[in-house]
Amino acid sequence: MRCIGIGKSAAKIFCALMNLPPPPAKFERLYMPIFKALETVSSRSMVNSVNEAVIENEHNKNIAIALDGTWQKRGHTSKNGVVTATYLDNGKLIDFECLFQNIVLNAKVRTKPVIIAR
Repeated sequence: MRCIGIGKSAAKIFCALMNLPPPPAKFERLYMPIFKALETVSSRSMVNSVNEAVIENEHNKNIAIALDGTWQKRGHTSKNGVVTATYLDNGKLIDFECLFQNIVLNAKVRTKPVIIAR
């Protein structure tokens, strides 16, 4: 539950409100299976978004994208942030990069690089 910004006590309340069983005593062990499932689903979704964008663009791989980024704190001192690339016409997510403590983690989407149309 920490990955969605809540701790153990908030997770208990959330589960009770959603009529779910209470979280296990050591719910940290669930992080990796949830992360792997999330990574698989998000990668498939982004690949599908790229394919849809190319089809909408008459099979031309030069598509227009919008880049946006955010950091955990203002200024240039934050060590956590994310950058997203979305298809300009429909707003679907194409790719993202996460930065944690100066280490870049790639979403590893198995597509060719997208060239921004000018």
